[in-house]
Amino acid sequence: MVDEDLTGLVVARARSSAQRWREVDERVRQCLLDWLGVILAADVRPLARSVRAAGRGSATDLRTGDRLPPQSAARVNAAYAHQLDFDDFHLGVPGHASAAVIGAALATAESRDAALGELFAAITAGVEAVVALGSAYGAALFTRGWHPTAVLGSIGAAIASAQLFGADTRSMKDAVGLAGLQASGTMAGFGSIGKPWQVGCAARNGVEAAVAAVEGSWTLPDVLSGPSGVLRLMTDVEEPDLGTGERIAIADTQFKYYATCFGTHAAIRAAQSIARSHEISPETISSVDVAIGRDFEHVVINPAPSTLLQAKFSVSAVVAMSLLGMPPVVPDFFSDEISRDPAYRSLEAATRARAADDIDGGGARVVVTTRRGDVYERLQAESRPTSAGDEWPAVEEKFRVLAGSAGAEAEQVRLKVREADEATPVSDLISSFNGLTGSWEH
Repeated sequence: MVDEDLTGLVVARARSSAQRWREVDERVRQCLLDWLGVILAADVRPLARSVRAAGRGSATDLRTGDRLPPQSAARVNAAYAHQLDFDDFHLGVPGHASAAVIGAALATAESRDAALGELFAAITAGVEAVVALGSAYGAALFTRGWHPTAVLGSIGAAIASAQLFGADTRSMKDAVGLAGLQASGTMAGFGSIGKPWQVGCAARNGVEAAVAAVEGSWTLPDVLSGPSGVLRLMTDVEEPDLGTGERIAIADTQFKYYATCFGTHAAIRAAQSIARSHEISPETISSVDVAIGRDFEHVVINPAPSTLLQAKFSVSAVVAMSLLGMPPVVPDFFSDEISRDPAYRSLEAATRARAADDIDGGGARVVVTTRRGDVYERLQAESRPTSAGDEWPAVEEKFRVLAGSAGAEAEQVRLKVREADEATPVSDLISSFNGLTGSWEH
């Protein structure tokens, strides 16, 4: 018997949010546009090669145009979207609630000739599940070194895919259970291609779980929260609290405007603020002290990175670059040339990063000390969600920058995502996206 207490609550929350998706229509469309934008900037080569033997199917690899089985398309597209760590973020996870969910939902929607409204409902349901479980288990997963985006993403992806199959409550519970049995992902992959890979696997697992659930009848043990449940074993959380669910979770999605781990963003903003407010020449800086919250202690304190993916998780590197006037606002912000630059190397080496108990969540404090003894300090709180209406200009500008040379063709994608009627076939959107490449094609 599936755990009725937790699995039943998660499924009920997801199904309710799917029925209410129009309340968050703008935010869902923003999440999809942002997800597509970061795909345009990804280096697709290693990930695309990994699915070429999968065979032909009814869903699309968005960057190569290859036709793949839905589970394979879900995997590769979700991995593309997460490769740059530039996709959206949700404090309730904590992590990237839509990364795996949209990958699974889009592939399933295409394979079933669904309409945009059905896709939006599925995305809303999948994100609801990820955030609900994140509120109960996310912090504990994160503390133990599990990757909540991937672990919980499998379950959210299964719910999104099952929603598009028209699954009833029983089948959706089965999909959650089967996805839970496959849930995995650790922080060991951070700073490498392993991080997006495991998010892609979460999307694939979700589709496979949903297909199996709607095609058969399953009798599962207590998969999620019982004594041997996967989330209980991963965290030791005995009494999970999913929260009230009164507010649809996807409404509180945040969008990244720095191409780095969310745990570095407050420090970047603090460093930029100091640089703007005071005339400081980098060569006059004696030391930089960066204090971050305990939540990110084992994630972003990584001195002297040597690759782009490593730099995304190095608060000392991105603070040094921000003080040099090079904040990480574009996908390829870090290069071999920068890593060898004497000014950068000197400033990064002079930047000490540490965790501090008086810093909350993803906040940060940056203290710059000059050689003549001047001290400049800035405390920056963790960013919070803004309203969907206020977010559109920044989300659309980010998409345009990522689309780059795609120009007018990418503009058609933007218009479809923002303005198309919910009855528009998902295949129309995918057709307009196929063949596009952004400014950072490698």
